[in-house]
Amino acid sequence: GDTPMLELLSRINGRTRVIDRIALDGLSDGRSHSLEWRRDDNGQIEVLVDGTQRVRVRDHSFRYPFRQLSILNRAGDFAVGSILLHGG
Repeated sequence: GDTPMLELLSRINGRTRVIDRIALDGLSDGRSHSLEWRRDDNGQIEVLVDGTQRVRVRDHSFRYPFRQLSILNRAGDFAVGSILLHGG
């Protein structure tokens, strides 16, 4: 559809599973926006958009540090100003 969506995906052994999906209305205003993704050792995931929590979900599909971060845009304009990763 026309509504921008954010999907958190888990990809293990070639299989992809949707952890959560949210609509991201209001991001097509031509301004810069911040996206912050946090995950703790217990699998608690939080996603904040412009400082407001939009996702809070727990995922136990794996217990090792991330090896990859992927950003995919399927339609429209999209630019990343910076990415900062913390952790092991």
